[in-house]
Amino acid sequence: MEVRPDISVVIVSYNVCHYLKLCLDSVFKAANGHGIEVFVVDNASSDDSVDMVKQNFPQVRLIANSQNLGFSRANNIALKEAKGAYHLLLNPDTIVPETIFDTCLKIMKEHPEVGAAGIRMIDGSGHFLPESKRGLPTPRVSFFKITGLYRLFPGSAVVNKYYLGNTSPLENQYVEILAGAFMLVKSEVAEEIGYLPEEYFMYGEDIDFSYQILRKGYKNFYIAEDKILHFKGESTKKGTLNYVYVFYKAMALFSAKYFGKGNAFFYNILISIGIIFTALIAALKRLIISLGLPVFEFLAIYAGFWYVHDYWEKNHRFISGGEYPDVYVYGILPLYTVLLVTGVLLSGGYKRHQKANSAFRGLLFGFVVILILYALSPENWRFSRAIIVLGTLWAFLWSFIYRNVLLSLNIIEIAKKTTLLSTVLITKNPDSLTNQLPKNLSVKCINPEVVKSELPQLKLFFLIAQPDYVVFDSDTVSYRESLDILEKLSTIHTTFLFKIPTENVFVGTGEILNLSSGQNKLESQKIPVIKLIYDFLLTLLICFGFFPKVKARYNVKFDHLFEILKGNMLLFGYGNAQKSIVDINTVINNSNNLLPIETLYEFQVNFNPLHSLRILRMLDKVTF
Repeated sequence: MEVRPDISVVIVSYNVCHYLKLCLDSVFKAANGHGIEVFVVDNASSDDSVDMVKQNFPQVRLIANSQNLGFSRANNIALKEAKGAYHLLLNPDTIVPETIFDTCLKIMKEHPEVGAAGIRMIDGSGHFLPESKRGLPTPRVSFFKITGLYRLFPGSAVVNKYYLGNTSPLENQYVEILAGAFMLVKSEVAEEIGYLPEEYFMYGEDIDFSYQILRKGYKNFYIAEDKILHFKGESTKKGTLNYVYVFYKAMALFSAKYFGKGNAFFYNILISIGIIFTALIAALKRLIISLGLPVFEFLAIYAGFWYVHDYWEKNHRFISGGEYPDVYVYGILPLYTVLLVTGVLLSGGYKRHQKANSAFRGLLFGFVVILILYALSPENWRFSRAIIVLGTLWAFLWSFIYRNVLLSLNIIEIAKKTTLLSTVLITKNPDSLTNQLPKNLSVKCINPEVVKSELPQLKLFFLIAQPDYVVFDSDTVSYRESLDILEKLSTIHTTFLFKIPTENVFVGTGEILNLSSGQNKLESQKIPVIKLIYDFLLTLLICFGFFPKVKARYNVKFDHLFEILKGNMLLFGYGNAQKSIVDINTVINNSNNLLPIETLYEFQVNFNPLHSLRILRMLDKVTF
């Protein structure tokens, strides 16, 4: 007699071969003695998804469609063949922990009134995905969502009912709508409803299906005590015009089906508003970047020129009376400012992604042009070289401060000066994995147990090292451990990747990388003079007691200031490679040499003043 499976897992796939392999690996590792059957329905993928499943997962029941049937129809093909007591709808770009089936089956058995259950989801950066739990999208609820008003009142039970903002994502609870990325349904409930509604191609079918479960008298349940990773969550798509159109078109269909055709008309209006609103927001962002940054810089630099001219006029040029002509103040000084800003513009100093010295080169170019024009001007038009020099010096100082503020606000990004690719591996077998990677990578391995026990120190480590990637070794680290660590490190600004088992390929949100093919090298560079100056200023703050714990721990003295000015010492250094006040290797780990020299050297070369200040603040809080 054939034993009935506990769970039938149904995965609809379309051109996500690498994600699918990672997902299937996590599903089978989560079986843990439970009887499961797994269906993969491929919607005519053009990649190697079908061959990959055949070669690596022969136990999977593969259904290869000749055309893309959409999410609902593809799911229903497998659901009608499924034998499990429960049916799990699962997206291919997800990772489930080894505990997931234990948790879900326990909850379902404890709550017989529940027809379907969803799960807490996090994205590829470890952040909670609000679509994990939702309310019914009535016209009023949808209005608050499409207009973005829910963002102004995230905790409101009325304005943010779509994402149930008044409830905690960390508490189990009954909800109205579950996410189709992970939906566990009792088989008899799915059969009673008639499976997924096929009038939806993408989006809306999970809302409709959840609502039908409620209409049949069952409850939907949100499980918060466990979690899954969903790489391509709704939050990664909802800013696009296509998402707005497709999603609200689906909502119009849903509204017409259950609330009457009048509400469908309302949704069609919302679609138009949504598309226009989204386009305006995108255009406004581009306008701020393209025009706002240079205009604001123009005003700041001109204000500096005006102040310098006023000071020079009263204290040097016209001490006994008199003033510069209006044509100079309101014509030539603005022209100087325009030339400086134009130089920055031509050098790429207002782009979202810019080189570290773009603004410097642009200002230097503008300064040279100003000097040339000054030299070629008639004698009676040469008003003051001092104002030109002092005003330009102000422009350099302003530009330095301005870009550091923009950098800290994530409005611009500065390209690193080196081509070194730094990677942190979360692994239990460092030798096995690092031997597969090129020697010119800056790689540091950390055991997951270290992350659990030394989280504050590890956060400080990531802040200092700023690795390009943090990679979870799926061959040696459980998915349960990886997801826990990912969620704890969600405040770290880096790219998280998961190694595909038995392959040297790594996937993350929107990224599929083969690190073994990376071409990276550390270029020899000197520590910038401005870095020494900034180290001097920070050390001065320490000496005056702004960071008392740092001062006491490292015995910071005024003598250190002179050593820094002479270039004999840095504030931050590493081991014996440099004389320094703070040895970062010792800070992070007294004996394990946690930071590779290449990464620390890169930190010195590509320093960010605000970044250094944040490190000092953390050092003043952390206890070793």
